[in-house]
Amino acid sequence: MLMIVGGFGPWAKVLGAITINGTDDGKDGWIVVVAAGVAIAVLVVLAFTWRRWLALIPLLAGTIAAATAGYDISDINSVGGGRLASAEWGIYVSLIASIGLAIASIAALFELRRRPSGSDAVAVPPPAAEVEDRPHEERDAAAESRYTHDREQPPAGPVA
Repeated sequence: MLMIVGGFGPWAKVLGAITINGTDDGKDGWIVVVAAGVAIAVLVVLAFTWRRWLALIPLLAGTIAAATAGYDISDINSVGGGRLASAEWGIYVSLIASIGLAIASIAALFELRRRPSGSDAVAVPPPAAEVEDRPHEERDAAAESRYTHDREQPPAGPVA
């Protein structure tokens, strides 16, 4: 969300009076806004599918947006030795948010790596009938008692 705010915000001030927003006249702010939109859409899909490769797309989007903002900061500050133009808050917000997206995507890649392989679907717990509430020792003692009790009983049937 901050990438979008920064993309539409002011990116440069020229001669101390003219403000240029990131998206004015098709400027590079659109790259940041589109990258953020793509990342949001993919992260929503990732939340439901848990497919690890999908985390690469927001990583790529964050990297492209950060590179764009970083290059533009350098470009703005080089105009007239930094005296004619200066970078404004919108481009810095775009840069920081884009770097944050890239770092979060890397973290998501590692987190998804920890999941067992083949776990693209949500894990389903075992049926309630298979889950025992008793401790192992108590369960084993009960099973042994049933086995011993069954051996001591005479076979059922007609008595002669």
